[in-house]
Amino acid sequence: EYELLPAALIATALSYIITGENTIYISQVPTRAESPAYGASKLAALHKLKLILEERESKLLSLIKARNVMRVKFVKFNVNTPLRLVLEEIKRRPHGVYPVVDCEDKVLGFLRLEDIPFEDPKAMLELKVKDLPLYPAVIIQEDDDLNRVIDEMIKNSIDKVIVVDEEGRVKGIVAAKDVVRYLILKEGLW
Repeated sequence: EYELLPAALIATALSYIITGENTIYISQVPTRAESPAYGASKLAALHKLKLILEERESKLLSLIKARNVMRVKFVKFNVNTPLRLVLEEIKRRPHGVYPVVDCEDKVLGFLRLEDIPFEDPKAMLELKVKDLPLYPAVIIQEDDDLNRVIDEMIKNSIDKVIVVDEEGRVKGIVAAKDVVRYLILKEGLW
């Protein structure tokens, strides 16, 4: 199975030596969101919207706070919640990710649907949320403006951030689509 590995390594090394600093790419874009390969994504659309707004209404994004855009009705799980209850809730309200909090309602991360071990149903029902891998969450304060929210989404290549109060307790979630919806419907941009 590894018969071609030495040949592949030699070919890679030779091509690097021959081409040096030359590349097939015209230029390197600063962020993933600006890449044409990333073009149709939510983050790319959000990035383009931000660029348009910076030209047309430069101060608008700094005037809108995360608390104005966040969703306050969302599903979150305590780290000690049995997986059996998590699965019941997921059936009622299916999403891709769910915030996970500790007993003081402070964010520990996101539980991603794909990280739930569906292969062994019996063992799975004995687990709790704390037994599963958590995906790091990006935390935003209620008073952070949309510039910061959008920048954090783009920088971290995520389309959701968790909004917390001064004590770090979860208050809401802002998704990329929430930002776009708010700017179009509430601010009447189009």
